[in-house]
Amino acid sequence: MRCPPKLLSILTAALFGSLFAASCSNDSTTTPPTPEFNSPWVEVALPDTLPKSVLMGIAFSGTRGLALGAQGSSQGYVLEFNGASWQPHQLPTDVNDFPLAIAMDGAGRGVVVGARASGAGDPAVFAERPDWTRVDLPMVFGGLQCVAVDASGTFVAAGPGNSNVLALSGTATGTWTQLSIPLPGDPLEKAVVDLAYGDGTWAACGFDDGGQGDESSPFSVVLLNQGTGWDLLSGPGCGGCGNREYRAVALNGQGALLLGGAITDFSAGADDEYTAFLALYDPGRERWSEIVLPAPGVLDRVNEILVTSTGDVYLACGLAHQSLIHHEPTGRTAVEWSSSEESITSLTEDAFGNVYAVGVHNERVAGDPPGTYRIGPPFMLRRPVPLTY
Repeated sequence: MRCPPKLLSILTAALFGSLFAASCSNDSTTTPPTPEFNSPWVEVALPDTLPKSVLMGIAFSGTRGLALGAQGSSQGYVLEFNGASWQPHQLPTDVNDFPLAIAMDGAGRGVVVGARASGAGDPAVFAERPDWTRVDLPMVFGGLQCVAVDASGTFVAAGPGNSNVLALSGTATGTWTQLSIPLPGDPLEKAVVDLAYGDGTWAACGFDDGGQGDESSPFSVVLLNQGTGWDLLSGPGCGGCGNREYRAVALNGQGALLLGGAITDFSAGADDEYTAFLALYDPGRERWSEIVLPAPGVLDRVNEILVTSTGDVYLACGLAHQSLIHHEPTGRTAVEWSSSEESITSLTEDAFGNVYAVGVHNERVAGDPPGTYRIGPPFMLRRPVPLTY
């Protein structure tokens, strides 16, 4: 059993105007962890004119920030931070478009990727040229769920394909071409669900439904590209990885890879269907080590990982209940924010070291089925840089 990717689930529900599940888990440990101190996260005021929608992603380049909003098909917009407030700009989407992720290059140009519901399903890319423009793409099928950019300004976007991973590469101002991220399994559904770049290295994670369930052809996949091509890694502590969902990757600035997700147990009577995990891979030693999280059975799953310029690690965790976790370079790990009223989709850091989290306020209506909610107003949190004297 694998829950559909959360971002795709949210937008699919928005398209049909329906309810969507906060979780596909029946996990009995549903009480959210309590922050150990007054939360340093503060909510950011957004324009009152924004529709009920989800902030799908956020990125900064220098002092300029962009946040991607989506209400469903034909309702994509970008919030631009002008140094004082966030101002909306409409994307040139149509009724078939689902914008899902955003990134910015070093020159401050934004790229949005997503999927189209037309035909057999096509990718969509929008770029600032300098106005937001739909990018011409090669004739391929599938959707783009995640995007990252390297130091040269080359973006890589990837997502699900029917028989292999769909991946495209290009720049904000140039052409886009198909990129090969090969997986060894049979030609069934495969996807990269998260990408990261740092210091000359690319990382990716996802799933391979055509895998054989062994170490050479796992169901859950994590890959590393250090400039010579994509290498499939043996995942942490699970052989074929049939009992782990890989959801997020990051690079820590010292050559190591961080991988997050959930250890799953769907056996009858299981107390914890989802148990969050965070693992660190050292390429030089080809060895994984697990990072201990507070109450991993309550956190459920690591959905997003951010490594800041200071080496601090922030995690967005949860299913029905959401938490923000801070793992310090000293090894101390703490719950800093927790809620069942909001969902977090993305994390980023600005040029000053402030950390941002975005998502959606969940709206619950009397009479709705348990475990479901409606899309409410967009949501943004900011963790200011602590003052030092």
